[in-house]
Amino acid sequence: MSHSLKDYHYNLPQELIAKYPTDKRDESRLLFLDRQTGQTQHESFKDIGNHFKSGDVLVFNNSKVFPCRLITKRKTGGRQEILLIHQLLADELSLVASRWSLEKQGTQLKQDFWKVIINANRKVRQGDVFEFDNCTIMFLDNEGSERTVQIDYSGDLYALLEKEAKIPLPPYMAREAENLDKERYQTVYAQEPGSTAAPTAGLHFTPELIEELKNKGVLIAEVTLHVGPGTFLPVRVDNIEEHKMHTEYFTLPEETCSIINQAKNEGRRVTAVGTTSTRVLESVGLPLKPQSGATDIFIYPPHDFQVIDRLITNFHLPESTLLMLVSAFSSRETILATYKEAIEKKYRLFSYGDCMMIG
Repeated sequence: MSHSLKDYHYNLPQELIAKYPTDKRDESRLLFLDRQTGQTQHESFKDIGNHFKSGDVLVFNNSKVFPCRLITKRKTGGRQEILLIHQLLADELSLVASRWSLEKQGTQLKQDFWKVIINANRKVRQGDVFEFDNCTIMFLDNEGSERTVQIDYSGDLYALLEKEAKIPLPPYMAREAENLDKERYQTVYAQEPGSTAAPTAGLHFTPELIEELKNKGVLIAEVTLHVGPGTFLPVRVDNIEEHKMHTEYFTLPEETCSIINQAKNEGRRVTAVGTTSTRVLESVGLPLKPQSGATDIFIYPPHDFQVIDRLITNFHLPESTLLMLVSAFSSRETILATYKEAIEKKYRLFSYGDCMMIG
């Protein structure tokens, strides 16, 4: 079994990177891969219902991308880009509580603490304050690109972000977010704000297609995993076993556990929509139990998948942890051969690109 980073490389034609979505979500192409035989079928995503039967379970990640790219102004002058990653949870707050007040006495301002990413080459020191609309953002630590900040604001922070902040498109799109991205870089079933990147396998689904699957007897289950910017970080070690996976936060509801556990007990198929849904389910394992928490699971070959039987996923970057995950679900050789075929047939790649279903 290869654990060398270079063995997950493939030649990427830049012109196949999808910088914009298709006119309609379900007009993307679908490559169906039989992971046992390596045989492929080339279809349209709108016909994906042909691969489902009554009693199958389809698992969505209902996390919602929020505008988290802030262009701020330093009180003493100058601009600073800040990318919000996630709001600190209760147990994380104790790490800063000893040094910084968690309440602002005598004001009506609210106060949150966040993990953020900035350009590590910019000189931003502990105590530096930046302004964003009617928010103030103070840095609580000194070094690195990942920092902790205190945000003081009034009103609804997410409403303010929706109005004034930017959607953080993946770096390979090489463009600024536009109005169309507010709708299209978001699944139609997104509910829980918290992702800095879309769970892109779900971008192909329309309300009509979901209704068609339900009418066929397919059971819909949901998890929440907030996708962080670490999903785009390159693997920087030659031996992938030495790679440290980024942490992401998830919620696995009781209803989802019940639907999936019963399906597994009865031998019915569970199909994960995306690597994010997969990471939640495989982090917990069978029998699934409702919980919220963090996962840094790194799935690469070989991996014994406990929960999912099939996977819907977009095409992924060379040498990425996502490519390693899908290789674990089939095999590295089969996935790379399938990618070669997709590239020859001019499939559109990555977030706004076409889709695979591995079964």
